[in-house]
Amino acid sequence: MGWGRLQRISLPSQCLSLLSTWLGSLLLLVCLLASRSITEEVSEYCSHMIGSGHLQSLQQLIDSQMETSCQITFEFVDQEQLKDPVCYLKKAFLLVQDIMEDTMRFRDNTPNAIAIVQLQELSLRLKSCFTKDYEEHDKACVRTFYETPL
Repeated sequence: MGWGRLQRISLPSQCLSLLSTWLGSLLLLVCLLASRSITEEVSEYCSHMIGSGHLQSLQQLIDSQMETSCQITFEFVDQEQLKDPVCYLKKAFLLVQDIMEDTMRFRDNTPNAIAIVQLQELSLRLKSCFTKDYEEHDKACVRTFYETPL
């Protein structure tokens, strides 16, 4: 479908574990923006889909993260494109969806694993809220970041 994929990276296992929880802040940002700024073309159903329980799950992931000096490489929305809400919401949502599916791993039945499952279920429901005409924005909004989670 033309959705961007995260760049594959090789990191020590302790860095991957820390990366998983650090990305929670990106998830929170996307869901907060989506819940407050969904464009006019999106149905009433989509604009009320993100509930306080989802935001609490995101906050739980953020609160449980650890700091690390491991450097990570990831693709995310270019900050210069934040002025374009269609570009930002569409691409950020899809990239966070990729992060949840491909990067974040937690031991089964832990609070973080349960939170990710709930957010992945929400993500699948939200996917229908983005129409095909947003596809042209995919790569134009993205750049590769080289960061440490500190």
